[in-house]
Parts: sequence; structure tokens; C-alpha cells
Amino acid sequence: MGKKIIISAYNIHTGGGKVLLDKLLEVNSFELTVLKDRRFDSSNYPNHQFIPIQPTLLGRLNAEFFLYTNQKNYDYLLCLGNLPPLFSVNIPTSIFLQNAYLVITNVFNFVNFKSMIRLIFEKNWLKLRLSANYKIFVQSFYMKRNLEKYNLKNKIISFPFYENISTKELISPNTERKLLAVTSGDSHKNVNNLLMALRSLHKQKRPFSF
Repeated sequence: MGKKIIISAYNIHTGGGKVLLDKLLEVNSFELTVLKDRRFDSSNYPNHQFIPIQPTLLGRLNAEFFLYTNQKNYDYLLCLGNLPPLFSVNIPTSIFLQNAYLVITNVFNFVNFKSMIRLIFEKNWLKLRLSANYKIFVQSFYMKRNLEKYNLKNKIISFPFYENISTKELISPNTERKLLAVTSGDSHKNVNNLLMALRSLHKQKRPFSF
């Protein structure tokens, strides 16, 4: 029997987090138990066990208490929702941190009041409950550099586990190439710099490839 892994994903049901969770659930070589938001559709993954969590403060506190009281039943914990366990656990634990707002400075200039209150809470949760024994996975060197500014003792690994998409599948050799950039427009996405670079290349009549 393979390792028994529990995934804390009770705050994920849409967006990029859902894409990553779906990708993890395609793996059948491990026995996965997932604390999931009850709105997440898990019907496509019959080989894994799911524990639905109500998307409320009480529901999420209950999920954290479940992790603490049942940790002895698992070999490994993966926290997929940016934050470490609220209560200390003694099993190997990794955190997948994808929310740049939790690690960059001056973030409050770019969010509304409600988001600001949530970020203050989550930033303090991350700071106070991050054990040095936990590994941190991020998707880019940008995130890794920002985390390293905090002089953490944790091992930080840049690991984009979603496979690359072949441009051959997207671009026909007989058609004009066009670039589609899907982004939220947040300041840390550097969209303005990308547009400035493309305009500069266009003015210089220099080709670019992707």
C-alpha cells in the first residue's frame, strides 16, 4: 500500500486553485484523502476519499481540528490553500503557496477593504503558524525570491507541477501568430512591462517567438 496523504483544500472550489487540485487528483498512485470545499465537484475522482467542509468560519475551524486530531492516520500532509495548519502537526507537511499577496509588500494599496481584512488575518496566520519543519512549494522564482526576503528557515522549492503546454498544439504554422495573455491585471503580474516590451519590439520591427 502506498503512502496515505491528506490534502487540505477546504478553501478551493474555483479558479487556479481548482485547476491545480484537479491535476493532483488525477494521480492514482497514492491514497488521497481530501478536505474539500463542499462546492468542489469530486465526482470524477472515485479512487480518492473526500471529506466535505462547509465554506464557513466554523466549518473551516472544524477542518483544522480534524487535521490535528487525525494526523496519526496519515503519512503526509499537503496544504494546498496557501496557509499552514492552524494547530501543530507532527507528520511531514508541505504548503503550496500561490497567493502572491501573502508575500509581497504594499499589497494593501491594490485591494478593497474586505480583502484587506482577510489578508491581514491570513498574513498573520502564515507568520505565526509556519513551522520551520514545513516545506514550501511555489510556482515561480518570483514567489521564491519574495519569500526569501523574510529569512525563513523553511526549505522553499519552486515547482510548477502543471505540465507545459506545447505551442505546436496552439499555433498553426500557416497562420499569423497572435499572443493571448490571460491575467487578472494585478500589479505583481507585470502586465504593463509585458505590453511595453511588445510595443518596443514592434517599433523596432524585431520578431519575437514564443
